Amino acid sequence: MKPVILPFRDRVQVTSPYGERYLNGGYDWHNGIDLVGIDDTTVYSASNGVVIASTIVTDSMNRTWEWGNFVCVESYINGKVYHIYYCHLAKRLVSVGETIEQGDALGIMGNTGYSFGAHTHFEMREYNRQTGENVVDPSIFLQINNKVGVYMNDNIPHSWAKEAVQYCIDHGILQGDGAQVPNYRLFDNLTREEMCIML
Repeated sequence: MKPVILPFRDRVQVTSPYGERYLNGGYDWHNGIDLVGIDDTTVYSASNGVVIASTIVTDSMNRTWEWGNFVCVESYINGKVYHIYYCHLAKRLVSVGETIEQGDALGIMGNTGYSFGAHTHFEMREYNRQTGENVVDPSIFLQINNKVGVYMNDNIPHSWAKEAVQYCIDHGILQGDGAQVPNYRLFDNLTREEMCIML
């Protein structure tokens, strides 16, 4: 599985790419990429990590108020630390300190903060203790074109798939790497024996 996936299930529309854009009569720099879930409005975690922020800032003197309800997950990707922001949520489903797996639900797409329609502002920042946060182009990590368009995400499993995998783990069909506690996860490879048993 890719280390970073689109945060919506099935079809995802990019409505505003990363970089310079024209908005409200002028040009500005867009630090993230705006995404709309076409088939599902649940926002899922794009990577494994830990929730380091789950809040709404209402003080208009703090520019973060523009994000409305937002969640930030700290993730380790390719040996580096990244802070991934999910903004404008209608509802947050996680709390600070929670350990998150890729594909876990974080919130519901919304229109809170400085927003002109329901979407999720998805922003990635590389984090370094000495230099702080540095914004990066998220389209590179998502492996999509940095332009308006509709993309397909087939990497987030539906709940029935998770339940089926858990059933197989509980009944000893899927064993992961053979450890005492099975560590099998969705999208891992199966042995021929495991496939035969399931069939």
